Amino acid sequence: KMKPEIYAIFSKKGNNKYRDSTELIYNSQNVNFGIILMLNPGGCKPSDPNVIITETPIKHLCNSDKILDLVIKWLYCFYKKSGKNLPQGVFIINLCDKIDTEPNNLRAKDFNKNVQKIERGIEDIIKNHKVNWLWAAYGSNQNIPSKLKSNLFHLHKKYKEILIGKSVNFGHPGRKGKEYWDNIFAEFIEKIKNSQ
Repeated sequence: KMKPEIYAIFSKKGNNKYRDSTELIYNSQNVNFGIILMLNPGGCKPSDPNVIITETPIKHLCNSDKILDLVIKWLYCFYKKSGKNLPQGVFIINLCDKIDTEPNNLRAKDFNKNVQKIERGIEDIIKNHKVNWLWAAYGSNQNIPSKLKSNLFHLHKKYKEILIGKSVNFGHPGRKGKEYWDNIFAEFIEKIKNSQ
């Protein structure tokens, strides 16, 4: 099936809402997983309209949003074009967990994770799942703290065998243009050719 189930952990602190540990679950025959490193959560909300987000982090089934729809659509195209089954699931790790549909509203203080925490998140997934690609798609937002930005290159080096996004300078999937998607597809094919 093209549409995965989407789960994420929601919480709030003061007036800010946070979304962490977003998962796209396909339950396909493919045993492989992927990871996407993104800037921050967009408009995806719990699918139950009666859910009240509190300070206690709770996992909920979610609706999609504009960027997730785009990612889901292109993943489907990439796997179909390469004759492979969709992955079992895809994990999304954000550089910043604050929900804001307008990334330019983010400030340096909103980035609540250092590179070690992001790396731990990636390592936990790799330890428990067969991951064959890591798509760095956080874009070049000018509000990413410079220390975090320079430390991300450590991750690019460490995971270079599975890294996707280099050909488009780790651009955000909200970017339009055939060239972006052609380049991402070429990198994807290379990573998934040995999957089922």
